[in-house]
Amino acid sequence: MSATLHLAPRATYLHHARMRPYNEVFSMEQPKPNKPKRLTKTWSEYSRGEKTVIVLACLILPLCGLIAIRSGNNSSTNSTTTPTSTTTPTATYSTALQSNCPMTFDDSCWGTYGSVETINPADLRIFAQATNTSTVSGTPNCTIDAEDTGYNYHGVDVIKRTSPLQPSGVWNFSDDLTITNQGSQYVTQVHIKCDNS
Repeated sequence: MSATLHLAPRATYLHHARMRPYNEVFSMEQPKPNKPKRLTKTWSEYSRGEKTVIVLACLILPLCGLIAIRSGNNSSTNSTTTPTSTTTPTATYSTALQSNCPMTFDDSCWGTYGSVETINPADLRIFAQATNTSTVSGTPNCTIDAEDTGYNYHGVDVIKRTSPLQPSGVWNFSDDLTITNQGSQYVTQVHIKCDNS
């Protein structure tokens, strides 16, 4: 049996299947999407030098930012206000025994009714003064130390003024010290130091 092939007329075939020029067909084709490139690397892909730079940058950059912020605050403060001293002046004192007696043993000042008086074998009474030598008032806190030259007999006491002493003001005070080993008669020197309480 023979098969017959029936073809449509040639004009109809061309009408339905129009051929396009090669350049038009090429431009209409969609390119295949490429695999997207990664913009970052994994940690293992970085070299040792790159890792070191990254770690140092993470440590140093925040510190630089903090320094810049702090210095920016300081410079803006200094440019708008005049710098002031952060410490307030404190009072200073000179000390002496009353009646201008020396701090070391002297027959004319040490003894009964003198600036250093023996009350009994164990106790000594000191008559002294503190002068405020500064330009501000302060409340003196005075440490009195009496001793012999070999430091075999000694006594220490602290006396505190209850009200402020004005600049150039003088505070006359007395204090009783207990001397070790009942050696008040052996004391040959007195040290008085006053500071602010």
